[in-house]
Amino acid sequence: VLPQVPQDAIAIRARLEPGKMFLLDFEEGRIVPDDEIKERISASKPYDSWIDQRRTFLSDWVREANTESSPTQNQQIAFPEDPTVATRRLVMHGYTTETMETLLAPMAIGAKEGLGSMGNDAALAVLSLEPRPVYDYFKQLFAQVTNPPIDPIREELVMSLVCPVGPEANVLKPSAENCARLVVEHPVLTTAEFESLIQPPTTKTLSSGETVPLKTADGRQWRAATLDTTFTVNDKSSMLSSRSRNSLTYHHDAISEVLQEGNGDGASALETALRELCEHASAAVTASLNESGALHRHQHQHLGGCSVYSDDSGEGASIIILSDALAGPGRIPVPSLLAVGAVHQHLLRTGQRGKAAIFVDSGDAKEVHDMALLLGFGCDGIYPRVAYQALAKLRADGLVGARMRNLVSSPDDVPDDDALAKAYRKALAKGVLKVMSKMGISTLQSYKGAQIFEALGLHPSVVDFCFAGTPSRIGGAGFEALQADAEFLHAVAWNGYSPKYSIPPSVTVEPTVPRLPNPGQFHYRNAAEAHLNTPKSMVYLQEAARRNSHKAFEDYSKEVNKSNQACTLRGLLRWRPEALAKGARSGIKLDDVEPTKEIVKRFVTGAMSLGSISQEAHEALAVAMNSLGGRSNTGEGGEDPIRFEDNRRSSIKQVASGRFGVTSHYLANSDQIQIKMAQGAKPGEGGELPGYKVSEYIAQCRGTTPGVGLISPPPHHDIYSIEDLAQLIHDLKCANPQGQVSVKLVSEVGVGVVAAGVAKAKSDHIVVSGGDGGTGAAAWTGIKCAGLPWELGVAETQQTLVLNGLRDRVRLQTDGQLKTARDVAIAAALGAEEFAFSTGPLIALGCIMMRKCHLNTCPVGIATQDPELRAKFEGQPEHVINFFWLLAEEIRGILSNLGMRSMDELIGTAGEVLEVDPLVLRKNGRPDKTRGLDLAPLLQPARELNPSAGLFKVQDQDHELEKKADVKLIEQVMPMIDAYANGKPHEPIELDFTLTNIDRTFGTMLSSVISKRLGIKGLPDDSVTINLHGSTGQSLGFTLAPGITIRIHGDANDGCAKGLSGGKVIVRPANEQLEVPGFIASDNVIVGNVACYGATNGEVFFRGKAGERFCVRNSGALAVVEGVGDHGCEYMTGGRVVCLGSTGRNFAAGMSGGIAYIYDPHAVFSDKCNPGMVKLTRVPGSEDEEELKSYIQKHYDATNSDRAKSILDSWDSSLEHFVRVMPYDYERVLKERAAIQEKQQEMAA
Repeated sequence: VLPQVPQDAIAIRARLEPGKMFLLDFEEGRIVPDDEIKERISASKPYDSWIDQRRTFLSDWVREANTESSPTQNQQIAFPEDPTVATRRLVMHGYTTETMETLLAPMAIGAKEGLGSMGNDAALAVLSLEPRPVYDYFKQLFAQVTNPPIDPIREELVMSLVCPVGPEANVLKPSAENCARLVVEHPVLTTAEFESLIQPPTTKTLSSGETVPLKTADGRQWRAATLDTTFTVNDKSSMLSSRSRNSLTYHHDAISEVLQEGNGDGASALETALRELCEHASAAVTASLNESGALHRHQHQHLGGCSVYSDDSGEGASIIILSDALAGPGRIPVPSLLAVGAVHQHLLRTGQRGKAAIFVDSGDAKEVHDMALLLGFGCDGIYPRVAYQALAKLRADGLVGARMRNLVSSPDDVPDDDALAKAYRKALAKGVLKVMSKMGISTLQSYKGAQIFEALGLHPSVVDFCFAGTPSRIGGAGFEALQADAEFLHAVAWNGYSPKYSIPPSVTVEPTVPRLPNPGQFHYRNAAEAHLNTPKSMVYLQEAARRNSHKAFEDYSKEVNKSNQACTLRGLLRWRPEALAKGARSGIKLDDVEPTKEIVKRFVTGAMSLGSISQEAHEALAVAMNSLGGRSNTGEGGEDPIRFEDNRRSSIKQVASGRFGVTSHYLANSDQIQIKMAQGAKPGEGGELPGYKVSEYIAQCRGTTPGVGLISPPPHHDIYSIEDLAQLIHDLKCANPQGQVSVKLVSEVGVGVVAAGVAKAKSDHIVVSGGDGGTGAAAWTGIKCAGLPWELGVAETQQTLVLNGLRDRVRLQTDGQLKTARDVAIAAALGAEEFAFSTGPLIALGCIMMRKCHLNTCPVGIATQDPELRAKFEGQPEHVINFFWLLAEEIRGILSNLGMRSMDELIGTAGEVLEVDPLVLRKNGRPDKTRGLDLAPLLQPARELNPSAGLFKVQDQDHELEKKADVKLIEQVMPMIDAYANGKPHEPIELDFTLTNIDRTFGTMLSSVISKRLGIKGLPDDSVTINLHGSTGQSLGFTLAPGITIRIHGDANDGCAKGLSGGKVIVRPANEQLEVPGFIASDNVIVGNVACYGATNGEVFFRGKAGERFCVRNSGALAVVEGVGDHGCEYMTGGRVVCLGSTGRNFAAGMSGGIAYIYDPHAVFSDKCNPGMVKLTRVPGSEDEEELKSYIQKHYDATNSDRAKSILDSWDSSLEHFVRVMPYDYERVLKERAAIQEKQQEMAA
């Protein structure tokens, strides 16, 4: 508790601002300002001179190289060649038609990643029969709870890809040598940049015009060594059958030929090549590299290569380039990620990593995930040589022109190869920033080498050698399997090629040129990659759901369980024979098992928002689950209040970072409130709804502007730590004391520790989503490359909670491609008590998995807002009811077989009832991959970790709500609420309270009572006035309901008026402080950060400054304040904001609705505003002037503000200093509405 400092003893009220320091100098007896601290430090050394003399930029190297070479040096695409050679090279490096059309084309044409939907149901790389790139064996990690992700779209100003590389000096001894770094502005290099690396300049021109020698931090010249990352073809393995070579998709039997024909030496060729590469890299740094390890100019010329290493000085290389350019008919490329990881780790072990930069000249790096992995495992820059060739092929084949036919007037307007490469690099930059942002990392310098990934399906031998320290829990494919994939791709590519230079005699020369395969990674194809959702399973499910057919459901389960064996970890498990034998001996019959009507209560539908799916589909799910006794989830798009009164009401109300539709009324009408910390389909990213899906109805439910796309920021801006999450849990519990509060997490390594923190933060319920869950729209990188299977997440969470004695106070739920009774039973055995389904219920309603949800073209009326398509919706709640009922009945059969009477008996018994199925391992997948799998971490019996702990929830959390000040407040206001509920008037009430900073979330429990009894209208304005004195706790007035006015004489903490739902909050300094000489309220901070976050209605008046993120996602409230910090009005979609003082940076980022007025007498605001979606104007017309003046008058009346009085007293001159912030889209909608209204008036006249 903060001491009650006398108000007149406070000289200044301020805050510690982002990026600033707070220094108390006891010797001088003062607070040293931030700018003085930095000025003192920056003046202590001649940093400007050091930087000018020693720092060098890669772009300068390019300009210097261009003065000595032809203009073509600038070209991105530097490899014009025979198209057949290009195709073979693409096949060799793992390119497919999906790579070209789904990934590369959108990046080259639109400078952004391609979007997908419906999640990832393809086989894990370690289980796939197809040759998969090494990149596919890694999943990106992401921040959830412990630190916030960053918003890479609206807050890109705090992020950077610019990174210094090369030899490093001692950072503990500031000197000019610390500045002698090569600055790379973009981690994906152009051809000109890459070529300039090979022959670095020897001099540098200073700003004065003087030319000086260019040296590294350790006094050497910049020199490059290019190392070959290919190995020799296994003669026998290159001989594939014609059938295998010419097939459009890859097959297990074809790769088996490689494995079976491999000789004794071939099995270790890849690992041997990597070890030799590491030795060569180490030798290059120490200048002891012999010629055999480096590439020579003549070796590159015939392949379009680009380097020679010749070190006559004996100084060693400061730049290491790992190149697979020699890959061709006689040589196989080492996967770039293995090469980079191995060399990086080796140089770390030898202490040489700080002496050289590592660049890669790569044939297989092509998409965002590839680049992020290479950088994350130590690469300083990437030259995607073959990707540039692929872009040229896209254009030459006419695909670019076909995709852009509606965007260009003639074929001549199609972008050239350089333009495509430029757009591609821009898309990669955005994508890498997004991947970094998921972990809350703002600079590439921090991300590089940080290994923010988990290996999923790689053998410890590979991880230890190439990726030491990276989490890898289940083992998997070793060097042999990775080599087999590389050899197979090489054989397919080159077996029919006759080059102009010598090749091994074993290579068959045939005229056949391979076509790019289509393995069906992104969309299901027959005889290709395995998927969980197959056409046959969908037919069975829809027949079962529509006819309530047990036979059809049995066929559906068999089909899905078969697919599971080829795709998922749970597919590799079986019920232990001894557990089944014990069940058979138990004598428990089906009639003895928990009834179906009880089991279905454990089922919920996933968080599919109103907007991502149609109103009809959303309501059908709600009706079905209410009929069953289960629960439906609103998703993050809010819900029409009219549904609260009937069986269309969703029991689970989700609260996401966008806070769409989150009001006191919304929260009070729930059985559970779910905090969406992350989404399984795209963890670390925010929600996304394209503008063409934001209809009038959707915009009304969300409090946004029709036709304007919506993005939820990745972080909850009021959750930057576990303590912040505990605060929001408390806020939401106060908003509905009778309901549960749930926190939704996503499976990743460490989720168990996070879940333990969430349980300690007093969440009632925890969801652990699988990384393969569905989504309405997301970039393919997010869908495919982040999040782990729920099997790993649930097992870790169960074990950690049991170990810490926390499991019995929370209920655990999971989701992510759950489809059958077997899935549910395995999830229960691993520890889950509840089970969420999304894809299954949608298929039951008619979904045919077109994966076009993000395009608004769903042909069955489910994932669309198009009225014509919605009319095609034929799903009925009964279809969903039948699906869940049949599922529950099948679960009862499994329980009976295991000798269990209830689901509770199964929960947490994985170690007792499950084991790996050796028959499935032999029958499915490739033995070279699966033989190294170890699923023991899943099956660790949690009971052994803490025998006295519970395995499922048996007690409630103690939220201590009975101690809150609201309890007394409700008692005093209840007579008024009863009167209005019975249609009778009541005199206004005025109350006085003294609060401290531990009195959190004041007024919220009262608001909940009002919302439940009186609905969304609440009480008449100013029915209850509460006068507070002192420093209030966090979240004062959270979702404050209509009719409540809170006046504070003192100050308010963070989160004041969050989710304001019609109430009024007034904060002003105490009278004693206002009387202190020299105290100016408008220069002092009066409320903390994230005030009015997600406000939907009501008014706030703050006499003083607010902290950061003021009025983020305001959608309808009026807020008047006398200064704000950074990111004010971010993502604002409605309402009005008047700022009578200065603002911080990035004001109005993502603002699509509402209007802000800024008092800007010094004309500095334009530099602090984000102009992306708004325009700045003078206050136009008398109507706007009067509106603004009325708001300032209200502020003066409420707070007696000196600043407001001064402006009002000189209104005509003050008005000249106001800037109106108007979103372009909002202005468009206002004009459209005005035109419609005018037309209606004309027709009426």
